[in-house]
Amino acid sequence: MKLSIKPLIVILLFSSHLSYAQAEEETVETEEFKRHKLTLFAGTSWIPEGRNVETNQKETTLAPTWGYAYEYWLGEKWAIASYGDIELVNIKVEDSDANLIERENVIVFTLGATYEILPKWTAYLGAGLETDPHETIAVARFTTEYALIESNGWEAAISGSYLLKDFYDVFSIGLVIGKRF
Repeated sequence: MKLSIKPLIVILLFSSHLSYAQAEEETVETEEFKRHKLTLFAGTSWIPEGRNVETNQKETTLAPTWGYAYEYWLGEKWAIASYGDIELVNIKVEDSDANLIERENVIVFTLGATYEILPKWTAYLGAGLETDPHETIAVARFTTEYALIESNGWEAAISGSYLLKDFYDVFSIGLVIGKRF
């Protein structure tokens, strides 16, 4: 009786491959949880209630907007966050007493909470102040971000915000570049 070595070699190779795959699977490391996230924002703010500074005529205004955010993640889903923006604009807006107030290159700062709704998708709710050379007013902010790309702690995302101010509203959209550390 002649013993064939080919089936034996095939069985040995196959079984060693399976045990190697199992050993490799067991050594997969979990990624360290990074609690800090710092982002930069570049976008456009839409101010539907603006008025021209010279003519006082109503006009829809689009303002270049730059910003940052810092988030401290308490766990996988919740973070404490601060957001800051500068809207490069010079308009007038009508206050609650029908007075026209000039707004010029406003700086917005809010503190609040961020919640991860789904992987890559977060929502932020916060309150704070808007200030410029003319006046300081209260502001509430709702922001949502969706990460398009995540790699090695870096992310690129799109962001949309609604800012409810004392007497006018602002909507903004833009791109976010962030780093977790």
